[in-house]
Amino acid sequence: MRAITKRTLALTAAIAGFALIGSGCHATKSNESTSSATAPAMSAMSSSAAMPSATSAAPTTTVTGANGTPYTVEGPILAKYQSLTDAQLKDLGKPYDNEQKTKDGSGSYQQFDGGVLIYRTGSPVYFVWGKIRDQWNKLDASQGKLGYPTSDEQILPDGSFKSVFEHGTVTWKTGDPDATVTMS
Repeated sequence: MRAITKRTLALTAAIAGFALIGSGCHATKSNESTSSATAPAMSAMSSSAAMPSATSAAPTTTVTGANGTPYTVEGPILAKYQSLTDAQLKDLGKPYDNEQKTKDGSGSYQQFDGGVLIYRTGSPVYFVWGKIRDQWNKLDASQGKLGYPTSDEQILPDGSFKSVFEHGTVTWKTGDPDATVTMS
C-alpha cells in the first residue's frame, strides 16, 4: 500500500511540475493569470514559490496623462516613480510620453508635465523638475554641457534648491526668475 501511495504522490508531483512548466512556456508578456486548468495542479505543489519563474518581465503600470492618453511607466523609471513622495508626484505631474532612449543611447528618460525621470544605464534614476529642469533643458539636458544628473534635487540651508550633474550644478531659489548654472 505504501508503494502505491508513494507512486501516486510522485505522479501527482510530476504532473504538477509539467503543468507549471507548461504554463510558464505559454505565459504572455502581459503576465496573464494562470489558467484555471493549471490551478489544481499548482495547488497540489506544496511550494510552487520555490520554483523559478519562466518569465521575468519588468513591472509596468499605466498612468493617464493630463491629455487623457494612457502612458506606460516601467522598469527602473517605474521603481523611482513609486518611491516619490506625494509632494514630488504632484511636482512631477502626469506623463506626456512613454519612456525614450537618450540621443547618445546610454540612458533612458520619461517626460512628465513638471519634470523628467532620467538615468544613465547602470546608474540610479533621478528626478529633475521645475526651474532647474528648465535651465538644464536650455543647455540640451543630458546631451549638453551639464550631462546626466548624479543626484536628486537637494534643499540647501538657505532654502534654495540644487541639482548636481556630471559637469556642474544648477541652483534655484524661490522668487528667482531662472536657475543658476555653475560648471565644474
